[in-house]
Amino acid sequence: YNLGYAELERDHLDKATVALKRALELAPDMSDAHRELGNALLRGGHTADAMAAFRRSQELKPADAATLQGMGLAAVRERRTDDAIRAFSRAVELVPADADAHLALGRLYLDRGDYERATTSLREVLAQNTEHAEARALLSLIQEKQAKRGDAVSGRPDAGAPVKSVEK
Repeated sequence: YNLGYAELERDHLDKATVALKRALELAPDMSDAHRELGNALLRGGHTADAMAAFRRSQELKPADAATLQGMGLAAVRERRTDDAIRAFSRAVELVPADADAHLALGRLYLDRGDYERATTSLREVLAQNTEHAEARALLSLIQEKQAKRGDAVSGRPDAGAPVKSVEK
């Protein structure tokens, strides 16, 4: 397992996969090895196999936030948004301060047009790191989209624009 994890950290995906499969031959119920195999497979573009590894890891260790994040990433890659939201939401339940899971939820909700939930998730990211560039950029994008939505709703081209003071 340790060799597979080390190879994964070095981005040697093929070597990591071989080492993790070997570890699982020796200890088939090692949930962490299934999870890391899932990560290696996902990074290598083998999404269906990665999901199978994540599912086995979750069977062995249901309350593992890292496995749930892997499942969420695989679901995103498979364009299964509902499954991704469920996985990341459960990861956040387990580890409320997990900025990566909150960021993933923020992206997913933004893609769905659910600006309220996206904003909530992205603010959680900023609670962990006030300088998080992506979270800040996505929040700005939400504000722009909400302003445009206001334009469309009101039919006025200046709706949502800041009020300008008139000086004499």
